[in-house]
Amino acid sequence: MFGSSDAKSDAYVSYESPSGGGLLSCAIGSATCAGTGISVPGAFALAPQYNTTPLTLFVSDIRNKVVDVFHVRHGKTPAAQIHTSGTPYATALDSTFTHLYVANQTASGGLVNEYTYPGGTPLITFLPPKNAKKAFLTGVAL
Repeated sequence: MFGSSDAKSDAYVSYESPSGGGLLSCAIGSATCAGTGISVPGAFALAPQYNTTPLTLFVSDIRNKVVDVFHVRHGKTPAAQIHTSGTPYATALDSTFTHLYVANQTASGGLVNEYTYPGGTPLITFLPPKNAKKAFLTGVAL
């Protein structure tokens, strides 16, 4: 499970199950959560873009090897997809929300790719040190 919140005091919680995954919306202070109707066939890694309306979430879709871009209050299907060079496991945005960083797994190990946002153009690939070639990346933070 991964979680994040927005400026409207909603917490967003992702989950993965054998049949797929999903995104829940939970009012902060409440003991219950509601489904958002957003589901993808893979794990979520949430990276909310706080200064936007609607809330934008970047979701690592590990089964389809893309980052799905959702506008939470305006649809249950991705508004866009960014194709990655490996299996995306985690995402992060820079402070200007113009560069997306994606931790990927590939056959030879882990790496981090930088993409333009919203265009999705690949910019730089950050490779692990030689002694960590088979490293399994679990996150990226800025």
